[in-house]
Amino acid sequence: MISIIIPIYNAENYLKRCLDSVVSQTYKDLEIILIDDGSTDKSAQICDEYCHSDKRVVVIHKKNEGVVKARNTGLTIAHGDFIGFIDSDDYIVQDMYQYMIKIYDSTGADIVCCGVSRRYRGSGKEYNTRYFEGVRLYDKEEALYKFQLNDDIGVAAWNKIFKKEIIAKIEFENYKRMDDARFVCRAIQNSKSVAYGAQIKYIYEIRGNSLTQSGFNENAYDILKVADVNFKSISAMGLVKYDYFIGQIIWYIVFSNEMIKGNYVDYLVIRKIKKMIRDNWGIIKRNNDLKLVRKIQLFMVGNCFFMYSILYRMHCKVNGK
Repeated sequence: MISIIIPIYNAENYLKRCLDSVVSQTYKDLEIILIDDGSTDKSAQICDEYCHSDKRVVVIHKKNEGVVKARNTGLTIAHGDFIGFIDSDDYIVQDMYQYMIKIYDSTGADIVCCGVSRRYRGSGKEYNTRYFEGVRLYDKEEALYKFQLNDDIGVAAWNKIFKKEIIAKIEFENYKRMDDARFVCRAIQNSKSVAYGAQIKYIYEIRGNSLTQSGFNENAYDILKVADVNFKSISAMGLVKYDYFIGQIIWYIVFSNEMIKGNYVDYLVIRKIKKMIRDNWGIIKRNNDLKLVRKIQLFMVGNCFFMYSILYRMHCKVNGK
């Protein structure tokens, strides 16, 4: 059985679409755990309707404490052999869990991932993570490297199923951003192998026009905090096959992009990331896992951040991000 944990807060406009995509899955052996995190709209009522109509649905109504505590609440009551997560404003393809269980049956991986489509509601643009056909199986060391690079595995919890035993002693930590990246890192560290199936099965919908209009949010600093703690914990394992610090640099780039979109500048962070890139440029340049466009991006951030900022704003405008 797979336990699916869905944290919900004021999601009435898209909750039925999400839940319909779950209850109609071709894989039927599901425990669907809805955590109503103190919603003030009709979300609680919708949850109860699905609970009454489908015996696989379990509803927990609780006071509003945020997505981290909502997910952890779900973990405490999940009975499945596998655990999965979905965000209430997203939805999944009808055979997502059948596809992932099939991958597990053929690989025995402790974590199974699927491809993701990112859809911008405002612009209609769509981006996906499908870089190849078929399935790839990674051992722990390689999986941590792919995770650090935010490569096909990705850092989100919602395009994955986890064997219950590898996450039994961990929970989501109290970050405003990237809490799932910390959780997934710890899960991979507890695993023996991770499988990634390239078919797109999870639809991640991005509402609005991006951070450009809303401005920079201080919660973005959690991107740096999680990047640092993940790198520190991976480094402590004594792994030597891959340059894991490159992933730390890439997440600093993610933070800098949010600064640019939000018209915010933290010169201390900019100086730090420029130094990180310059000090390690030789290794970055020789790394065959980084595409040329990524190396160009890193070079520009490290050597001409102002020009990079202009080009990145143009990129966001053209692509509707």
